Formats: sequence, structure tokens, C-alpha cells
Amino acid sequence: MNFKIFYCFLIFFSACFSANSSSNILPFEASIGYYCSIVINSPGVMVADVSGKRLDSKLSGGSPGRATVSTNAGEFYLLVKAPKAFDKAPSGVGRAEFATEYNASGSTNLRGIPGTAKSRLKPGESNVTVDLKAVLQDGAFPHGAYRAETIIVCE
Repeated sequence: MNFKIFYCFLIFFSACFSANSSSNILPFEASIGYYCSIVINSPGVMVADVSGKRLDSKLSGGSPGRATVSTNAGEFYLLVKAPKAFDKAPSGVGRAEFATEYNASGSTNLRGIPGTAKSRLKPGESNVTVDLKAVLQDGAFPHGAYRAETIIVCE
């Protein structure tokens, strides 16, 4: 008798824990916002003019800095901030005035835009080149290594 009860209990218990299939909904959501991304491709190179008073990426032997700017909306503006001073320079360098200029090709086409001027970007990918110029107020740039950083802004 005990054996029969145990057997019935075992059948009932195993039926409760047998592998049953089930399913449920797993939702996925997405929210796409506006974005603007900037990828720096290569740094620029400034060279000195014959007077030694100006360093400029537009002079022979110089090259602009290059970046790719991507956006998915025409709500963004581009500008390039000039540095206020050199990050690296030989001692004794006087105060320099900096100016930037930028160009774009691709989704947005721009030519010779002063860095302080905002330009509306079109959706897509734009190849941006940035030129930097530094002019000394007094004297000439001494020999040595120089480094300055511009800031590309997409706002």
C-alpha cells in the first residue's frame, strides 16, 4: 500500500516538474536623437615665413589639420576656435595672435570660412580642413618646437 501511494506521489510530482514549453514577449526599443561627431584624421603643420614673424599652415611646406564631421540633422553649426597661446614653445616667445580658417567638402561644402564664423552643417559626412596662423607682435619666432591646439566645435 505504501508503495502505491509513493508511486502515485512520484508520478504526480514528476508531472508538476516536467519540461513544459513556455514563451513570453521580449521587447526592443530605439530612440534616435540628433548627433554630431568629430573624428580627427591628421594634425596640421605650420611653417615659418621668411621674416620669422608668422607661422602658418597655408605656407609652402605646411598642411591643414583634417577631421571628419558627421551629423544626422541640419540642426548643427560648425566653428573652429583658435588657441589663446602655444601649448609648447621655446622660452622667450612673445605674445602671438592666432587665427583659424576652415573648409569643408562632402555633405557640406564651404571655402575659406574664418574660424569664428558659424556655418550650418548639412546631414551626412563632411571632410573638414583647418588652417592655423600665428603672428608675433614683436620680434621673430626663435628656433625650436611649437605646438598649438584648435578646437573644432559642432553645436
